[in-house]
Amino acid sequence: MSDDLPPRIWDLPTRTTESAIRQLAVGTLLGGRYRILELAGAGGMGMVYRAQDEQLGVTVAVKVLRHDFAADSRWLERFKQELVLARQVTHPNVVRIHDIGSDGDLVFLTMDFVPGRSLRDLLAEHRRLAPEKAAEIARQLALGLGAAHRAGVIHRDLKPGNVLVEETPGGSLRVAITDFGVARSLGGQGLTLPGMVVGTLGYLSPEQARGIALDGRSDLYTLGLLLFEMLTGKLPFSAATEAEMLAQRLTSSPRSLDWGEAKVPLHLRDLVQRLLSRDPVRRYQSAAEVVQGLDRRAAPPSSRIRRVAVVAFCLFALAALGWTVHERSRLAHQAVAAPKAAAAPRHAVAILPLADDTGRPDLAWVATGMPEMLAASLAESPELRVLDSQRVFRTLEDLKLPRGPLPESEAKRLATLLDADRLVLGRVHAAGDRLRIDLALLTTDPPGLPAAAFHAEAGPGDTFRLVEQLGVTLRQQLAVPPPAAEPVASRSPPALADFARGTASLMRGDALAAVPALESAVAADPRYSAAWVQLARAHEALG
Repeated sequence: MSDDLPPRIWDLPTRTTESAIRQLAVGTLLGGRYRILELAGAGGMGMVYRAQDEQLGVTVAVKVLRHDFAADSRWLERFKQELVLARQVTHPNVVRIHDIGSDGDLVFLTMDFVPGRSLRDLLAEHRRLAPEKAAEIARQLALGLGAAHRAGVIHRDLKPGNVLVEETPGGSLRVAITDFGVARSLGGQGLTLPGMVVGTLGYLSPEQARGIALDGRSDLYTLGLLLFEMLTGKLPFSAATEAEMLAQRLTSSPRSLDWGEAKVPLHLRDLVQRLLSRDPVRRYQSAAEVVQGLDRRAAPPSSRIRRVAVVAFCLFALAALGWTVHERSRLAHQAVAAPKAAAAPRHAVAILPLADDTGRPDLAWVATGMPEMLAASLAESPELRVLDSQRVFRTLEDLKLPRGPLPESEAKRLATLLDADRLVLGRVHAAGDRLRIDLALLTTDPPGLPAAAFHAEAGPGDTFRLVEQLGVTLRQQLAVPPPAAEPVASRSPPALADFARGTASLMRGDALAAVPALESAVAADPRYSAAWVQLARAHEALG
């Protein structure tokens, strides 16, 4: 497994997004004025085209809102918000929005067209950038953010896909910030409430991850993430799961810039470290301070200081040499064991949705929610590679396979497509006030082994106990030890039920329905980290 999560995985449009967007053909005349020349990009809220303004004879960018959003008053209001907020910001490093228009059932924005490509594409090609180039891009981003913050606007979704980079033949750069679709006025309530996670999961500030009130320093934290990524080709946090990524953002310090192949100047290391402080008070307090920090260079030392430094270095070197000789002599008599390399996962496990035999609408969520919670529990074991639940559910749906036990041939086909050697299948039953989960662990490699069947039961209000019991049994069947620390699961039945309902909606591709259910889950249990993660995924799917 890679030691970091590729940041661009969080920028990719979902399957729902792609199916909900109607692509315009080249040559289409939009609004009687804008001739479509080519598709320039796609995002969660719609598609962006390069177009010709036939009235003014200039090239513009046209952003067409998804037709399902255009029919929804909430998202149409959000689209209008992008126009209102972005028009408050006038700066060369911010893409200027012209107007909003409509053509039949299509709603669109027109804006400056910036030739070039996104920072995401630039990083995909070069992996990391030269320190001078990364610093220049960061400087122009800080200038653009400063203009937005002075206008009372915070962006909240700065990421490589929302940064456009134009490179001239002479080598100069023009950087422009785009997509104010989730921006918010510093002086108003906006369209989101405290407690709602807004932004792209890989680029959230700690404040965004907590769902608390934000100010411009949140954008500066994200600028630090971008600068770190430009300098190293990686994000500053190493995470195997979304929950771990979110937890690290809240509790961990970013890794140092002093590792790997990247050679980062000292002043940039210090600047990034300050930008990535978890406490906003310890960061730069304004974008102007960031620009000053990027422009500042260490003054060359005087000859006197240089001589003192040389003497100090020599004294230190002599002391270090003496210590090294002493330590080598001492350690020569000790056997030092070489550290073991981290073992690869022993099994790839796919947990399938359960067949619902309860016949009760109030328990329908268990069939989807229980596998999701079990997957989160098993993912804490490094000996296991637990497949993403959404991928498992969608593959099952694409194959038109039923929930619950499967014929051996179908199970083997599913395991092959998922690249899994263990499948977990089962059913959920209800009798009176008791809830029973029957599971079977199926081994597909090597084939022909009998399935291991087991079950657990409890009252509907003790769902977390079922997760714990089944997780323990599954680990025993898979012959892996328990994790060092079991993930914190909610013990609130309403939170668990709302979480499962929201997750089920996400599996169906209905992020609009998922959001209110997941908001209810985190309201019922604000410490339920898995629900916060799913809520962030739902908002990301909506753009």
